[in-house]
Amino acid sequence: MKNEISAQILYIQNRLSQSAILMQLAEESSEVSQAALKLARIYQAENPTPVTQTEAVQKLHEELADFLVSLNCLMNIDFDKIEKIEERKIGRWVERLEQSK
Repeated sequence: MKNEISAQILYIQNRLSQSAILMQLAEESSEVSQAALKLARIYQAENPTPVTQTEAVQKLHEELADFLVSLNCLMNIDFDKIEKIEERKIGRWVERLEQSK
């Protein structure tokens, strides 16, 4: 299955420009943001929404998957470098939380 996905990503990369893929990534980023905000509204229980928590979690999963697909279609992305940056940023977040005690 991994080979099939890799072939499909390659197909997308060959059909679309990197700017088109970046636009898709930006659109999906916005949709992730909206889904996260909807779920936060449910958790906060202050501003009612007709969407259930289960529906909101499913929507967030869908939008995150769309975002990851777009991200994986970008060329020249150094995922090892991103992982190192991620580790550093997690450490900074923990430091800020510890400092706010």
